[in-house]
Amino acid sequence: MTWLFYLLDRHPETERELRAAIAAQVLLAVLPRRLRARLVPGHPASPQAEATLRPRHGLERALHPA
Repeated sequence: MTWLFYLLDRHPETERELRAAIAAQVLLAVLPRRLRARLVPGHPASPQAEATLRPRHGLERALHPA
C-alpha cells in the first residue's frame, strides 16, 4: 500500500502512517491465503448493462476459511 501514497502524490508524513501502510499491505497479502469469498446462496445475480456489464444488486459474498 505504500505505492498508494506515491500514486496519490502524497507521502507518509510520520513513521506511524508508514507503519500503518505497511501493515495494510501485509494484511492484504495474507488474508486471501486464509479466507475464501463465496457467493451467498439465494442472492440474485442479474446483469445490469451500462458502459460495462456488472451485477445489478452487487455480489454478496461470505468469507470462509480456506
